Amino acid sequence: MTVLNLILAGLPAVFSALFLLRAWRQGRFSLRDRVGALAELLGVAAVFAAGALLVDWSRAPVLLWILAVAFLATAVLALVLRWANLPWLRARRRTVPRLIRLGLGAVAALGLIGFAAL
Repeated sequence: MTVLNLILAGLPAVFSALFLLRAWRQGRFSLRDRVGALAELLGVAAVFAAGALLVDWSRAPVLLWILAVAFLATAVLALVLRWANLPWLRARRRTVPRLIRLGLGAVAALGLIGFAAL
């Protein structure tokens, strides 16, 4: 196994752990609105799709994949528990550019996920 393969295999675990921290906690670094939460969830799904495409999982430690899935499942549970208290869109002055960036990111992530599904 190469070092690059190990690093790429660890990325889904790292990104899902960061998503878990943001979904679980309240305060400064927490998720503040539903649109942002959905965007981060889509980003983590794109990292999982990239991991499925780029990693040779026959040589990578399976524990990394199990950890990534466990972190993601816990993050989704935390997000479900907080969903009712989150506004759809946090009040900001620059709402339109944010929605445009989120839309472009969603198109890119869905393209990557679609390519991985082929």
